Amino acid sequence: LTLDVGRKKSVRALSYAMDKNMPIYLVTQKDIAVEDPDVSHLYEMGCLCRVRQVLKMPDGGAKVLVKGVYRARHLTFNDNGSHFVATIEKCEDKLVRNREVYVESLIRRIRAEFDRYANVAHNLPNDIILNIASNDNLGSLCDFIAFNIPAPFDDKQYVLEQLNIITRAKILLELISKEREVTEIDNRIG
Repeated sequence: LTLDVGRKKSVRALSYAMDKNMPIYLVTQKDIAVEDPDVSHLYEMGCLCRVRQVLKMPDGGAKVLVKGVYRARHLTFNDNGSHFVATIEKCEDKLVRNREVYVESLIRRIRAEFDRYANVAHNLPNDIILNIASNDNLGSLCDFIAFNIPAPFDDKQYVLEQLNIITRAKILLELISKEREVTEIDNRIG
């Protein structure tokens, strides 16, 4: 994932993580219009990430390439004056108790629904389509698709928060279908 980092506090947190070779906890802000967010403006669940690359921008911001390691929930979230510091706990996916054939069926349904979406969303990069076609892990497939469709952040957050992979897959199916319908309408309007 490539992110633009603009807030001074976020840039300082990123620099700190890079200097100490530490992971960084990323969490979505509920309302992006809030300029100086506190913990009440953030979702409870985010992702622990490793910083792969940072490109400093002339305006003082940065472009950063990160790789997600695992879902996490913050237990504490404090401002140390320079940047935010969080104590987090790893959020494990719940074991899939369904038969393998059921999981395979969900993977096929998700791919089929994504193909229907891709047929109307004409600007999808080929690497996204190839990744989806070759990904046989239901959990990571759901996460990858949720990130790569232009759904509202609160919908994507809802997918992220699902620790039951089967539930995550079913919610994602509805989300892909909705995004396909929205894209079809956009195509007719434009």
